[in-house]
Amino acid sequence: MAHRVRSQAAGAARRVAAWRPTFVTSGFGRVLAAAAAAVVPLLALMTLLLALLSQAPAVDEGYEPIELPPAVEAWRPTVAEACRDLGVGQEWVDLALAMMAQESGGNLLVTCYNGQQIQDIMQACEGAYSSWILVGAPEYGCSPRTARASIYAGVAEMRDNLESWGAYLGDFGPGDLGAVKLVVQGYNYGAGFLPWCSRHGVTEWTLESSQRFSDMMAAQTGWGYYGTPNHALLVMRYYPYRAQAGEGRQEVVEAALMVARDYATPYVYGGNSITQGCDCSYFTMWCYQQAGISIPRQSELQRDAGTCIPIEQAQPGDLLWMQGHIGIYLDEGRVVEQTPPYCRVNPITYNRWVCAVRIDG
Repeated sequence: MAHRVRSQAAGAARRVAAWRPTFVTSGFGRVLAAAAAAVVPLLALMTLLLALLSQAPAVDEGYEPIELPPAVEAWRPTVAEACRDLGVGQEWVDLALAMMAQESGGNLLVTCYNGQQIQDIMQACEGAYSSWILVGAPEYGCSPRTARASIYAGVAEMRDNLESWGAYLGDFGPGDLGAVKLVVQGYNYGAGFLPWCSRHGVTEWTLESSQRFSDMMAAQTGWGYYGTPNHALLVMRYYPYRAQAGEGRQEVVEAALMVARDYATPYVYGGNSITQGCDCSYFTMWCYQQAGISIPRQSELQRDAGTCIPIEQAQPGDLLWMQGHIGIYLDEGRVVEQTPPYCRVNPITYNRWVCAVRIDG
């Protein structure tokens, strides 16, 4: 679920701001007190900034398909029971487990948004069924502050999301990944995401639309960030249904265009930040990561990770490679590339590029 900076961070800042020296009995003491008074606001600001940085999602973090952690798999019978009790088809058990894997990894010591350790392995304590976690749900055999209560609350939240998105999108199943990703992203963002998607005609998850909603909510709330824009892809790492051929490449294109249009990321040789500066191979690696596909860091290794094909056979999202440089094929005649001075869409000069590279995923 989307979390604000934890309250204890703000409390720490208030405690720092409220501190006053008690030894002001001499001229020297008054000098020290004046110096401390000047430093205190800076310390408070630093405390808040550190809290924001520690809680904000890591933009540059990569991922690849992985198995469910054993600590999550162990809860499969309970998740299946919760789905049965709450009227959710058994075909959605795998989705609930994938969500648990991303939310907590099955770690019973995970903290809720306010810092409490209440075994909230579905991170559902901010949702509509938080009372089931805090005071229990006897009708389902859920004691307060237990993993079972969190599972039932999380599955109930997932059920409501499935029903709401189904009413908007029409019937869909576990293999309809565009719709499933919207359900998962809605679990992260909360109830406001669906009405926003409806107003903007969004019927399938894209990184661009998710980022737009996050930016809008961050501006409205005044928070440093809102939710995790690529949360759906993070959950999909654990989901047994895989994208059809070509779907992942479209998400690569969306990520590349977002960087070129919204970030205009400056070129920095060896750079590793998609917002502050990076080089061509980091850019391509990051774009593939946003589609849940892991490729190496260096351009030559990226070429070797796929199949070299003639440029004339390239499809959107394929790589274009030449010695010492790499980009992302956009469409006939255009490439998105990270090249000095900044990331942008360029016309393809065909005699520059050696080949296109098709990455499976």
